[in-house]
Amino acid sequence: MKKRIFAIFTAAALAVSVMTALAEYDPNKVISENEIATKTVAAPIITVNGTEIDAPDYFMKDETLMLPLRAITEALGFEIEWQGETGTIILTRGPLYITMSAFADGYTFSKTAPMTLGTAPILTEGTTFVPENFITEILDGAYAIDEAGNIKIVWGDMKDVALITGLNGEEKQITVTDIIKGEVVLNVGGETPITDEAGTPVAFEDLKEGMTVKIFYGDMMTRSIPPQNVPNSVVVLAGSPAATLPSFEEVEEVAEEKITITAIDTEKNTVTVADSVRGEVVLVLGEETAISDAEGKAITIADLKADMTVSVEYGDAMTMSLPPINNPKSIKVVAEKGDVQILPVETESPADK
Repeated sequence: MKKRIFAIFTAAALAVSVMTALAEYDPNKVISENEIATKTVAAPIITVNGTEIDAPDYFMKDETLMLPLRAITEALGFEIEWQGETGTIILTRGPLYITMSAFADGYTFSKTAPMTLGTAPILTEGTTFVPENFITEILDGAYAIDEAGNIKIVWGDMKDVALITGLNGEEKQITVTDIIKGEVVLNVGGETPITDEAGTPVAFEDLKEGMTVKIFYGDMMTRSIPPQNVPNSVVVLAGSPAATLPSFEEVEEVAEEKITITAIDTEKNTVTVADSVRGEVVLVLGEETAISDAEGKAITIADLKADMTVSVEYGDAMTMSLPPINNPKSIKVVAEKGDVQILPVETESPADK
């Protein structure tokens, strides 16, 4: 359906352009021989998690949208390796491991059996392009194309994230602006759980416009304008001024966040922590993960111990697995034996940044 819509849009846009040109034509207008009439048309852009990227132009192949692999995945933090002998492309980001053949319709995720997407990658002028459903079926992301042909891609924590723009207490409706879906009306009624990220219930009356939420949409979306949905759950994200998340403007004390190491696996290079806000999290340490003691001196994973209290600077993306997995930027030991560490909780909405 998406492919047909895109094709129809292309044809419609072409028709509009032709009609506009005919409407502007004046047979009596004299144009100098030295005058050249030009019209600048902006090239479509690609944004990844809200940031415009520098990317080669996408194209269509047999009604399939082909997207530039390197530009998109590098914007998501993946590293790309090309194995010329086998024609294999390898993408890695922390624990995530994706492979594909440059010449065949076969894609693997985390060393699973190859999946077919209906189209093999295409290598042209040194750039590899992959079919549009690589975003949804391999990366588990989402994308949309606007009327100008611009493409929006979201992945990881940004998927199904929306901003509350309206509240109807009588109908128990939440109007949100979703990065991909646009405006959506959520009918929460009395069945849809609304919580913060720690799972603490949030009352409908405590919701406010401007809050950022993650929506676990129900299966059915109406075709109305705007569309309506009965979500399975709504999670108020940290950074939103929810009643359970005090802001600095309302109180002088900062929120208490405790992160304690519960397990260490030096072979897999992972550290499991108990985060008082996020729950259990598995940290996959990479070469760039900085580890330090309380004095700021560099240490290694071998120096970490269970029950240590640590300060963690999380990476940009957190998997939706249970427990979630993250590739942290840094870990700093705060106390040897689980003493409480007081850290400020950011309360500014991402929409205000």
